[in-house]
Amino acid sequence: LTESGAFKALTLDLAERIGLELPTVEGATAEAMRATIPDFIPVSNPMDLTAQALVDPDLYRRTIEPLLGDERFSALVLAIIQTDEATSARKFPPIIEAIETLAPDKPVIFAGLDDGVPVPPEHIAGLRALGVPYFPSADRAFRALRCLAERAERSFDRAEGAPVTLDLPGGVVPEYRAKELLAPVGIPFPDGGFAASVDEAKAVAARIGYPVVLKAQAAALGHKSDAGGVLLNIADDVQLDAAWDRLFDNVAAYDASIDLDGALVEAMGERGTELIVGARNDPEWGPAILVGFGGVTAELLHDVRLIPHDLPNDAIAAVLRGLKQGALLDGYRGSPALDVEATAELIAGLGRVLAGTPAIREIDLNPVVVYPRGEGVVALDALILGDGDDADPAAAHE
Repeated sequence: LTESGAFKALTLDLAERIGLELPTVEGATAEAMRATIPDFIPVSNPMDLTAQALVDPDLYRRTIEPLLGDERFSALVLAIIQTDEATSARKFPPIIEAIETLAPDKPVIFAGLDDGVPVPPEHIAGLRALGVPYFPSADRAFRALRCLAERAERSFDRAEGAPVTLDLPGGVVPEYRAKELLAPVGIPFPDGGFAASVDEAKAVAARIGYPVVLKAQAAALGHKSDAGGVLLNIADDVQLDAAWDRLFDNVAAYDASIDLDGALVEAMGERGTELIVGARNDPEWGPAILVGFGGVTAELLHDVRLIPHDLPNDAIAAVLRGLKQGALLDGYRGSPALDVEATAELIAGLGRVLAGTPAIREIDLNPVVVYPRGEGVVALDALILGDGDDADPAAAHE
């Protein structure tokens, strides 16, 4: 329920964008609404009450009551124009009285329009005393409802597969060790291996084939690229000899206190569409997964979503397609459709690891490169931050 035709249109756009269902008002509910409101107010969802409640404050109660009794609506949002203290004084009391009288058994949420206007705190306290959350802007209320809807869906449709427990050391786990831990549980990485010497590096390169990438490895080295710790397109043994020395020299010049464990030698991969995938055991929210588009647009568009850790694969795929750039995943202007299914399986596997290993603070897989459908997905980098006195959250981010 709102009091603005313009906001009604904005709500329809926002609900479509975030996937929030707005059932139509029909049947007995529509008849009850029609019988109690002026003819010039159309029955719809969202419903624009206009400014009529200023002269007929009982209108709030008469429209709220039939909606609360309709099982097709799981929540009711009151998107009310506040304007100033005088306007609030005419609107809040009849709304609070209506909610107190009707004693709803489903969520009722107050979403203020005119974000930032002064609202007397006793009105907000009156709503909260009745269990009605007060949001200073409506878009936050709708996004909160979408999160609740996802949680409800999850209670009936959980991901398959048992949680996976990792034998996790404390603090920052460097890339090579993180990949050793995650690869056996189904997280795909480039072909390669860890080398503690240049001869071991040559042996890995001989096994996987040139060209290769060489990546410096140490728990204290969270920003390899900044330190010159990533060397690309190494074509043969001669270049690998030179690259090995250059890698160690670069890191020493960056920070002489960093003692490298060695280097990760991996096959150079084909280009693809880059995603960001992260995981976190948050002390307040619990386990959660972040998914989104990476690459050159990552900081520009911030095209990411936080999702529950135990969504099933088809729900994960739906989230990916719902991103701003989601159309790219199914082919766009002649580009091939991408392997969304393999990407969803990677994310689901990460969720199982997160659920089974509470000692994990964070996991970062960035970038994750998605290839055309049937060709899979690969995580180029991996870092894990575990519980421990030496755990430094800042060090776990590239």
